[in-house]
Amino acid sequence: MRVCTILPTIAVVGLGLAGVLGGTPARGEEHASAWSTGKAETQARLVAGQANGRSIAAVEIKLAEGWKTYWRAPGDGGGVPPSFDWAKSSNLASATVLYPVPTRFADKAGDTLGYKGSAVFPVEVTAVDASKPVSLALVLDYGICREVCVPVDVELTIDIPAGDVRPVSPAVTAALDRIARHGSAIRATDPRLTKTKVVLDGPRPSIAIEAEFPGGTTRAAAFLENLDGSYMPLTKPETTTSLGNNKLRFEIDLTGAVDPAEIRGKPVKVTLVSEQGLSEAIFKLE
Repeated sequence: MRVCTILPTIAVVGLGLAGVLGGTPARGEEHASAWSTGKAETQARLVAGQANGRSIAAVEIKLAEGWKTYWRAPGDGGGVPPSFDWAKSSNLASATVLYPVPTRFADKAGDTLGYKGSAVFPVEVTAVDASKPVSLALVLDYGICREVCVPVDVELTIDIPAGDVRPVSPAVTAALDRIARHGSAIRATDPRLTKTKVVLDGPRPSIAIEAEFPGGTTRAAAFLENLDGSYMPLTKPETTTSLGNNKLRFEIDLTGAVDPAEIRGKPVKVTLVSEQGLSEAIFKLE
């Protein structure tokens, strides 16, 4: 695992609400808080709108050249996944954060999963009372990394008017399209999990999965994560085997990485990615 040099936590002042002084933004205008700016020139803000009849907010993060931030499962090289605390919000029944599929980054400390340049995390928002505005107040903790890792703390706020029909921005639309699909939402070109084999006994515990990639196997990858947030090794490019007919086999060697007894019976989510599609599925380690 990566041993990161942690710099002091960055404190970023809370943000005012977009449109408060000038009234509700007109239809078609972007509804957003002001950008915050922290150390290493990272910036963050909240935006809001509608997509497919749903109320969608999003956390947008801009990163300076060479810096990255992390997916919900950072990977073998360490890193800090983002944390979203909505406790200070009002008229909020739920806020479900969605994670666009990440990019794999390889360096001497190991592989990590995350985003460079920018990251957009869509958030499905449900009001307690749909006839009233939702006041979102977010305490966001996330890590950014180049040669050193820097924790960032930021507080963001935005009001979502009741019945707001403004569409989300193109950046949020693009992020929504990069959410791994499952069940009936899977498209014709999305990959599909076809087989799993779990070996937890013996000298070499391992997990093998097979998947079909109807859209082709260019840049195909499989990312595994324990649903309880505990560590799970990544599949490596060198452990990927072609089975022909756009089918691949991925294998993870668990030897020395995790205690097989501690993960036995636990559910694991696999995210399958190629240039033509993306999907996710859940299976148990048994």
